[in-house]
Amino acid sequence: MRLEIGTFPVERVGFGRATRWADGTLEIAPEELEAVALEDPNISRVRIQLAAPGESVRVINMRDRVEPRVKVDGPGVVYPAVFGRSVDRVGEGRTHRLGGVAVLQCAEPSGLTAEEQTWPPLRTSRAFFDMTGPGSFVPAAGVNNICLVMETRDGVSGEDWYAALGAATLRVSDRLADITRDLDPPEIEAFDDGPAEGLPGVVSVFNLASDEWFCGARSVLGTSVYGQTRLSAPWLLSATELMDGAVYEPGPEFMTANPVAMRMARRHGVECNYLGAIIQRTNWTTQAEKEMAAARLAHLAASLGAEGAVLTTDIRGQRFVEAILGLRACEQAGIKTVLLTPEEDDEEGTAPPLLISAPEVVSVVSTGTGGQEETFPAVDRVVGAFDPDPEWRGEQPGIHGQYGQMYFNDIHGRTRQGCVDY
Repeated sequence: MRLEIGTFPVERVGFGRATRWADGTLEIAPEELEAVALEDPNISRVRIQLAAPGESVRVINMRDRVEPRVKVDGPGVVYPAVFGRSVDRVGEGRTHRLGGVAVLQCAEPSGLTAEEQTWPPLRTSRAFFDMTGPGSFVPAAGVNNICLVMETRDGVSGEDWYAALGAATLRVSDRLADITRDLDPPEIEAFDDGPAEGLPGVVSVFNLASDEWFCGARSVLGTSVYGQTRLSAPWLLSATELMDGAVYEPGPEFMTANPVAMRMARRHGVECNYLGAIIQRTNWTTQAEKEMAAARLAHLAASLGAEGAVLTTDIRGQRFVEAILGLRACEQAGIKTVLLTPEEDDEEGTAPPLLISAPEVVSVVSTGTGGQEETFPAVDRVVGAFDPDPEWRGEQPGIHGQYGQMYFNDIHGRTRQGCVDY
């Protein structure tokens, strides 16, 4: 498949009377975007707030982050099959994107049952990031953020709460991206996944959790592939499908611009034959299931003709175990596999950098622990809530290790924030 990505760079975002882009400036009409979000009767209140790189601003309550993209040629819609969107296959034609800007979904899980509040996709989080200073070493701090602060009506279920906020976020993203539909993009990059004979075949393997065992087989909660959140055999996607949002992973990452897939796609036909992205679902229950999934991953990669792979993890616990099992199976199938992973907190030198390992783990790239020992300084403004607690403006303590649940976990190697050499 061939996909063209047309980029409209955004250097500045401001409020205005109309929503439009020109010469690097994105002007938005807040009342218009708020009305788009309020189309769902389950959403009771919306406010648009802005945060730009370098500002003394702290962003709290972020639950999702999407880049505005729109299909202007070819089948389907960007971010397909979630929240009632078209299920058509994506990844070809032309897609326009607003570069340097993101729509942030900011909300607190109010009114949910005690059980629902234990489910990972709904769990209350103290996560935050700053737009300047030591708290800004995250991808979200480097772009202009349009914060969509929302509340839902009383009495909605966890599923309806999640779906209402997610659908509203994508509607606002659609509206923003749609302003570029009839414009000529200043930048165009083309990706073609046709065969590249004579070059080594490689795949990327992304371990992504399914929350089926928390939420049930028919839940909409959590990371989805073409809308499917369930545990399943590995999916094979083209890099261009990722760029069009076939994987919807609520949180701080852009799977549409995954750095591993993007770099491999750009090297396709030059240094390698990029055979595709394999999505490996994690959170299986029994050891036999975990080993079955690992075996299917290796079989799929080998059947494609892969000689090498880059495999990313999905943080810790059983999900990390499943990633190591998958790596082991690939190596045993003759596929040279690089592990790209955050490290465990060293717990003052008493813990190893990897939760578990295996003799087959011979090539590892670390993305650090995600910790930030330095104090986060006070800020002038806090966004992400209608009435933020005043304590959020003050200094925040440093975070030792990546599991403080307050900072950014660099799963896919987007930053150098955890690397001591930098």
